[in-house]
Amino acid sequence: STISSKDIQRETEQSTEELAMRAYEELNERSESAEEASEEFSDESKRQLELEADEDEKEEEKKSNSQEHEETVREVASDLDEFSHEFNEASDKRQDGNLAEDAINDLLERQVPVEEEMSFD
Repeated sequence: STISSKDIQRETEQSTEELAMRAYEELNERSESAEEASEEFSDESKRQLELEADEDEKEEEKKSNSQEHEETVREVASDLDEFSHEFNEASDKRQDGNLAEDAINDLLERQVPVEEEMSFD
């Protein structure tokens, strides 16, 4: 059985078509894979950016909380200082009051004998 040139040409065309189809399918699959990989990379990049933004936000919140804390500490220290000053003043006044009370009591004690001396029996 002889193979004609038409048969060879037909076989060649058919093989070429099959190879072209396989190459096209392979290219399509690779293209889809590349697209999926690109989407995954894009999604991962977005997630990474969101994480970094969250971390930045947390860092800013920490700084803000730290500044608020420092301000609160300063306010409390100032209030404590003011209270201490007022307490010392009150304590001094109380001490002065005690001294005055002692002086009055002392005078009253001295006055009693004078009254007793002045009483007419």
